[in-house]
Amino acid sequence: MMHIALAFDNNYLIPAYALLASIFKHNPKAIFTFHVVLQGIDEQEQQQLRDYICKHNGSRLYCYTLDDRLLSTLPMMSPWNWSAMPYVKMFFPLLLSEKVDRLLVLDVDMLVVNGLDELYNWDLGDHPLGAVKDSGISCCNAYWDLHLREDYFNSGMMLIDVERWNKLKISEQAIAFARDNPDKIYYVDQDALNAAVAGRHLLLPEKYNLIHAYIPQSASRQFYDEFLKGQTILHFTFPKPWHYLSTHPYRHLYRHYLKMSPKKGARVITDFSIAKLPAYIYIKLLEWYLSTPVLVKFWRTLKMKMKKGLAN
Repeated sequence: MMHIALAFDNNYLIPAYALLASIFKHNPKAIFTFHVVLQGIDEQEQQQLRDYICKHNGSRLYCYTLDDRLLSTLPMMSPWNWSAMPYVKMFFPLLLSEKVDRLLVLDVDMLVVNGLDELYNWDLGDHPLGAVKDSGISCCNAYWDLHLREDYFNSGMMLIDVERWNKLKISEQAIAFARDNPDKIYYVDQDALNAAVAGRHLLLPEKYNLIHAYIPQSASRQFYDEFLKGQTILHFTFPKPWHYLSTHPYRHLYRHYLKMSPKKGARVITDFSIAKLPAYIYIKLLEWYLSTPVLVKFWRTLKMKMKKGLAN
């Protein structure tokens, strides 16, 4: 039995289904218990979600609620944060309705592309959690010293030893830090959790939370297909795969897994506009070029000849 925690509102309902479909696809024999905090999801949608989860080997869904007044006390100054939902991750170990030894917390802008057994059973030693280093925030290093830490982790995937976490009162410390230091909260829950954990976590391989910074850029489709085989969880930190001008090399997988879910008829692209069409065409042409070795070789040869001509 694997225990997985998710938190989302109506804006992320469709991505949540894509994530669930990817989990079920790559873990066909596993049984899951999902601990989910929902906001703005009506009872009919909740029942559909429960039915979908139960169909996978009798997996279970537990829904939790958090008092809005509790979340409203936390700072919302980050330009990246559109709701208080990311903060919910700080509360999960305190919310569980049954004894859980280990909890895998996931953001819903993720896709699972391999089995989760290896990750879920990872030896954490004496660490309260395992997470992947976040190397994608160098542009914000000047914000404050926390972002300069070599062990600063991305909170989109956390493998939590619930007993050790609660013994160290990490949830309480993270909540207190966020309330007491609103000027130091940029990546909302992530900053608060890094401050509370204070380096006591275990850094896990990048394949368990593959953010954009860890993906080679401007490569061919053949390269990306091979690269994907060694990954476990894709994290669409930016750009999102449901954005029309997304250049993420694995954005097509979002549509792929969504079609496996009860929401297969849902709108995939949420921000289409005619004004963006020229930029979209440019993106597609660039990807076609990079995936056509003959064209790449021809262009590189031509550039070399042009440089030699200018030199002469």
